[in-house]
Amino acid sequence: MNILCLVGRSGSGKTTVLERWLDHLRGLGWRVAALKHSHHPLPEDQSGKDSARLRADCTGLATPNGIQLRGQLDWTELAMWLAPRFDLLLIEGGKASPFPKLEVLRGQPPFMKESALLATIGDRLGALPCLPLDDPEAWTAFYTSEASRNKGSSALPKLSS
Repeated sequence: MNILCLVGRSGSGKTTVLERWLDHLRGLGWRVAALKHSHHPLPEDQSGKDSARLRADCTGLATPNGIQLRGQLDWTELAMWLAPRFDLLLIEGGKASPFPKLEVLRGQPPFMKESALLATIGDRLGALPCLPLDDPEAWTAFYTSEASRNKGSSALPKLSS
């Protein structure tokens, strides 16, 4: 299973990108899981918040209280549990994780250093590839190109059970 993080500032559109990408990939027949990582505990289903919208599609929520997946698992346990079931795990957040990252950048200063990213979605950052904000086909093409180009390397880490 490959793992890819979507990072960015609050309000940049991470949840919207994740929702659209999940729909697109699942429409193509991919087995894809989603995890929302948060640095603070999330209240239960606050109507109108993006966490509440995404909760229906999420495989898990990672908070200071641990990963919430109908119980508590740590990152490694979750990844090992998901590995045989999915082709790709998309994480909203995870800026401190070792996993490759795409930054959703939309009219705000960058969240991450250019060297920590594979590409941006939305606004351009330096010499990084810049993917259109509203184009899940382009995101998928970039991801599959990176996955093929980096087969066997740690750029898009694979986990196995």
